[in-house]
Amino acid sequence: MRLDRWREAVESVRDGSPRHAKSLSFGRLVGLRPGEVVLAFPKDAAFHRATVTGSGRAAVEQSLGAYFGRPTRIVDEPSDAACAAAPPSFAELDSRARADREKGVEAKVRAHPAVRAALRVLGGEIEHVQVLERDRPAAEPDPDDGA
Repeated sequence: MRLDRWREAVESVRDGSPRHAKSLSFGRLVGLRPGEVVLAFPKDAAFHRATVTGSGRAAVEQSLGAYFGRPTRIVDEPSDAACAAAPPSFAELDSRARADREKGVEAKVRAHPAVRAALRVLGGEIEHVQVLERDRPAAEPDPDDGA
């Protein structure tokens, strides 16, 4: 439940500043207490740590304070042990989900009977499958269609 609340808090920051929310999503939640959010950032997220705990700290803390209904400060936990013990960040979870989805799409494409038949007829092979869009947008009705 704590992570659900934290995700909502990150989304509330996104409303005010998508750039800061993106960096905030790279932080691993170590602790969430009244008036305080404790985050640890993996070593490869140093840019995002600097954004959240440096230049963007005031904006992020203001947005979090508005969400939680009280002044909220960000505490940066620099220890590797705390980072390793914390659950994965939302950015890491989203990246894993995207990679899993792309693997599934690639497997479906490679196994599709029409694709296999075309490869057999043309004598080709699939080198790479690139997923260009996350979700297929719904077709919008044409306003000139008279419907």
